[in-house]
Amino acid sequence: ENPVKFVMDEVGAVYPKIHQQWADKTGDEALAHFCRSGLAAHRVELAPEDCPYLDADGKPAKFVVRTNEMATLDVKEGCDRYGGDAYFGADWRPVAIVRKETPEQCEWWSTLVDKVYRPGDGYKWEYAKFAFRSTVFTLVTFVDHLFGLHMQTSELVMLATREQLSTDHPIDRKSVV
Repeated sequence: ENPVKFVMDEVGAVYPKIHQQWADKTGDEALAHFCRSGLAAHRVELAPEDCPYLDADGKPAKFVVRTNEMATLDVKEGCDRYGGDAYFGADWRPVAIVRKETPEQCEWWSTLVDKVYRPGDGYKWEYAKFAFRSTVFTLVTFVDHLFGLHMQTSELVMLATREQLSTDHPIDRKSVV
């Protein structure tokens, strides 16, 4: 029921102090926080000035987190595609999520089209937010973390260590007998 309480009970004082409370983890405010200050923060871009997605005041969206590049990836049968570009107004209220989807009555390999979901679209909006959050988690885990950190950055650190540290430096594994 409460995963945070469960982990805190298991690990005790090792668990870090919680400074934020997310009472509603699936709401529009949580989505904005997730993108502005959470897992997707490093992927926020300025939306184009001529953005067609308007906020409640009729102004173009100001920010976007893009994940639609993942829409073409293969997924297991019965699963929906990855993807969704989330647009936010200057006040960080969600404006729209644009997903690349297969047109209705077409085969799954058909050309993908943009499908726009907006706050107030009921369960479709909730599903678009779920798909977007799931895509961000997958994108950040595989691309930013595994590839970016474990393959690219670690290679640079390893090369710098091997080329710049002497063989008797404590970090150099060759010096360990």
